[in-house]
Amino acid sequence: MLRVQRTAGNAALGQLLSGAGEHQLTAQRVNDTAPMPASIGAALDSVTAVSTRTVKVASLRPWVIFETLPWNPSDGKKKTLFGALKKAHAKPRKAVQALTDAERREAAAGAAPVAPKPRKKSRRALPTVAEAQTAVDQAQADIAAKTKALKEYVKSKLGSSRNPKTTAVRAEKAAAAAELKAAVAKLRAAGRKKKPDPDVIADLTAQRDAAQKRVNTANAQLGALIEALRGQIDAADWSQQDVDRTTTVYQVGDARTTLTNRIDAYATVTAEGFEGSAVRVGAAGPSVPELLAKDPTLGPSTKKILAIISRFEGGFSALNTWDVADVTFGMVQWTTGASGHGDLIKALTIMKQAAPDAFATRLARYGIDVAPSGLVLTRSDGTVLTGVPAAKAVQSDPKLAAVLAAAGTDPALQAAELRAANEIEVAGALTSRLSVTFPAADKDSKPVTARVPVSTLITSELGVGILANHTVHGGFPKGELERAASAYVAASHVQPAGVAAWGPQSEASLIAAITKGIDADRVAVMKKELDAAPGSFR
Repeated sequence: MLRVQRTAGNAALGQLLSGAGEHQLTAQRVNDTAPMPASIGAALDSVTAVSTRTVKVASLRPWVIFETLPWNPSDGKKKTLFGALKKAHAKPRKAVQALTDAERREAAAGAAPVAPKPRKKSRRALPTVAEAQTAVDQAQADIAAKTKALKEYVKSKLGSSRNPKTTAVRAEKAAAAAELKAAVAKLRAAGRKKKPDPDVIADLTAQRDAAQKRVNTANAQLGALIEALRGQIDAADWSQQDVDRTTTVYQVGDARTTLTNRIDAYATVTAEGFEGSAVRVGAAGPSVPELLAKDPTLGPSTKKILAIISRFEGGFSALNTWDVADVTFGMVQWTTGASGHGDLIKALTIMKQAAPDAFATRLARYGIDVAPSGLVLTRSDGTVLTGVPAAKAVQSDPKLAAVLAAAGTDPALQAAELRAANEIEVAGALTSRLSVTFPAADKDSKPVTARVPVSTLITSELGVGILANHTVHGGFPKGELERAASAYVAASHVQPAGVAAWGPQSEASLIAAITKGIDADRVAVMKKELDAAPGSFR
């Protein structure tokens, strides 16, 4: 079914993009002429700031709090603890205002404080000054407790190899360990000879001892650095502070992109990263659900699933460059990822293939391209960046970020985004195969490992939706699914040949394995809007 859908989709996509009308375009032609550095410079010069506004906002400055924890651990506590601290900081403002009001009331009532009567039977009595002061004290104590909990959590992650503050020391430790291993191996080899040379043994022993000293020094440096970081975190001021948040609107061809910096979110790693989106001037485009409804290349279940996921992720032009993924774009928020090879590379590749002329006009013209090596960025001086360096450049350059967001307003690229979302998140997940270990059929045989298509195990609309959402938000859960499937077949004593019968029955255990603590809000919506019956995915 999936193969037929994709084959029909490739043909029908051209129909969607052809003909006359607001959402119908001429067929795309491959543009083989790569833009030159001078033309790229001219194109970027044409991207102009239409307006800029800076305001003071209260912020916890997560880019400071999480300097040693820029990644998002799978335990989810980083998000939970940061969110709890933000909520705690909202309470004192209300409590202080209530105290001010209580003081004003009691002052007006006379010298002796009197507890006021309720205005109406349906309302509680307004607090006295003493009660309001207690609420203020409790709110401040809650902030202190939540701050301490977050600090303890961040300190617990200092020893991770992903801590950027310890990268240099860990590299020295690794080099020292490699030197010691080589020195020990040479000394052992020399000692195994029939007549070991004393001078050689002495020299190699000295090399081993020097390497061991280097290892000890590196270990001590790492320990001292982690202890110093712990002290810095203990002493750090993690209270809300006023920061300047700037919102700028850029004109990019026939589109306008709005970008805002200093995003106050648990995943923010750079204050200068952007959150934004774009609109076409004078030509409001369709929403994701509206274009999904018109797309003849997708099945009804896929349309419902992608509409729900996009509701939580963003629109066609949604963009952010403030978290550890470097560059995030599109209706399901594909990312370049820490390696520079995230799903955004796959998505842009599909979009380039589906709408080459639009891709050339909206992205390549400004120096943004894609290749198997990752994002490719050609500068106006002829410099070419690929992979992570290219992603980092887009992350920090407002004009390049504005260009990428503006590309999401192009009708041809919007249709291509739908195709990419299906091929990567839905069809791609379903056509993946799991290595499942089956128990021995009888006492004379052995356990067998077989490759089982996911589409034979997860067949309901709800199951596919939860799987697609996990693929969007946490990557395809291959390991979790394989462990759950192997456990199911072992407990049920089934064999590969009967997968058509028992496969759909295994779905519940597979879905349970990938929904523990993950996107509970999205799963709740899917349970309301998607069909849970086996075989209901169409």
